[in-house]
Amino acid sequence: MCCLPRINVSGNEARGLMERTSGSTTLGNTTIKVMVGDLTQKQADFLVHTCSHNLQLNHTAGLSTAVLKAAGQAIQNEINDSFDGTLKNGEFVVTNGYDLRYKKMTNHTNTTFNLMTPPSSARVYIIAPFAIITIVINVIFFVLGIKKLENRAHNMLIISLCGGNCLHGISLLMLTFINRMGFNFGASCISQITIYLISTSVTLTLALMICIERFVSVRLNNFGTLNRRDGWKKYLTIISLLLTTGYVIVCMVAKPRIATHRNICYLQVFYNTADYQIVVGLLSGLFVTLTFTITTLYMIILYLVFKIRINETKVAPIGNSNSETDTSQTEKRNKHLKDIDHGRDCIEFSSTSLGDFRANQRFTNPDRCAEAAIQLQIKKSPVKYQNFMLECDEEVSSNHLERTLRHDIGRPHLKQHNKTKNKESMKTTDNFRHNEQSAIDTSTHCVAQEEAVFTKNKESMQTTIDFKQNEQSANGTSTHFFAQEEAVHKTNNKESMQTTGNFKHNEQSAIGTSAHFVAQEEADCYTTRRERLPSLKTEKALSLLRGWECRAITTAGYVIGSTLVLRGPMVLCMVFDAFGIQYDNAIRDITAILVALQCLIDPFVYAFRFQAIRKEIQKMICCKKEVTTSNIYIY
Repeated sequence: MCCLPRINVSGNEARGLMERTSGSTTLGNTTIKVMVGDLTQKQADFLVHTCSHNLQLNHTAGLSTAVLKAAGQAIQNEINDSFDGTLKNGEFVVTNGYDLRYKKMTNHTNTTFNLMTPPSSARVYIIAPFAIITIVINVIFFVLGIKKLENRAHNMLIISLCGGNCLHGISLLMLTFINRMGFNFGASCISQITIYLISTSVTLTLALMICIERFVSVRLNNFGTLNRRDGWKKYLTIISLLLTTGYVIVCMVAKPRIATHRNICYLQVFYNTADYQIVVGLLSGLFVTLTFTITTLYMIILYLVFKIRINETKVAPIGNSNSETDTSQTEKRNKHLKDIDHGRDCIEFSSTSLGDFRANQRFTNPDRCAEAAIQLQIKKSPVKYQNFMLECDEEVSSNHLERTLRHDIGRPHLKQHNKTKNKESMKTTDNFRHNEQSAIDTSTHCVAQEEAVFTKNKESMQTTIDFKQNEQSANGTSTHFFAQEEAVHKTNNKESMQTTGNFKHNEQSAIGTSAHFVAQEEADCYTTRRERLPSLKTEKALSLLRGWECRAITTAGYVIGSTLVLRGPMVLCMVFDAFGIQYDNAIRDITAILVALQCLIDPFVYAFRFQAIRKEIQKMICCKKEVTTSNIYIY
């Protein structure tokens, strides 16, 4: 028995039609019985009815909706699974009767009853063009940057997903389930759900990998860069890029449905509202935690950078000509210019970055020295490196220089210590001169004694000549004279040796005093350089800070901005969705906008990470290198 649908007519036309079609008739071996009533309550072998072109029974009012309500959702599931696409005029789909009292049902289209709604697949594929742009940008910058980007791989990636009617993509968030994106799909086949779950797993894996990759790439002294020892981070970046690109390609080529005539599976087996809300709630909580952690971490980095910057201003290194310390130094130097010691030569010394000393110019004329110092003070501003003065005493020979290192470092306690050292050095110099004068006096006295001895020897020789002339007449006297002469000679030799010993002792004492003075001055110089070392370390640290603070602030700002702006709305959508607050197509539309925005932002970020371009930007903005010059300080 076959049942045909009732035509919706009214009034006299309906009554006439019912009167003409009531009863039965026979056509050959087939008996046709015409019945009037509710078809969903009748029993027959076959039911033929019309539906819309998209085979959605609930899209047309009348018999299709009544059949779906009476037969149950299973009939719509079978239609969706057994036929992929839309029906053309004259085509039909045969299904089981399910809860209806029919063995088979035929669903076909008819232009008279075509009330289908416009398909929404065009809106679904809005993400695909942005996904293609994402792939191109990642590949271009990765290929070009792998060798030129300071021989490092970039650690900024774009993750974008796309899909079809039942396969949607989102950026860095888990792909949501069916029936939550504004589409009403009742059932799906096993192969389709398998692809769906794999896509979800890949998306979550990529999201976690990106979060981990950002965490492990953060270093307080390097701010996200990869050095030679961070090869595993480079490989992680490559894997993330490959997985991202592969997933986007899979989503783009995947069919919305896979046609099959067997293994009909029901969505209720894999999904229900309560489980969905639990899963999405946990995932949204995870991403909220990761977002908050990343933001907090980079806020701490920014705080440290600005704190170091503030401390640098408070320390006020000598390179800052606007500091109060540097102004007081300039006033004191000008005061020293008026009290210049005209008895000394001025030799200008400046320290290098390694702490060595290099002589720049020597002025033997005190007037020229003062004039050059004044001109240099007017033309050049003070520099951050300390300048030293080596003063030479003109009364001492070049082999015995009075090595006194004086430096103006702008710290009162060190200046007081240097004044004490200078007083001790001057006292030692006076002692040395006193000992040297004593040695000269002793040497003069020794020469006078030797001359006296020589005179005595001369008189002794004259006496010897006189004695020889009277030798024969005074042999006894001669013997006595020789004894007397020998005694006098021994006495003179003893006195001469004693005088020579005193002279050598005084000379040795003077040499020892000079050696002690030189050793003491060398010790003072070494102590001065040791006191200077912390200042050099501080200046080096501040110099390094100026080199990367601009890049640090830029990188941290980008991460914070991308985390809050690009990921925040999607996280909020998942949070709302977990609590049952639904916004149709919200995640999909936000994804399209944010992926496009990130595609526009990332090229500038990548370009900034190229060494040559970054150096030019640093020169123009904030990271100009200071040129060190030297000053002449006069004391």
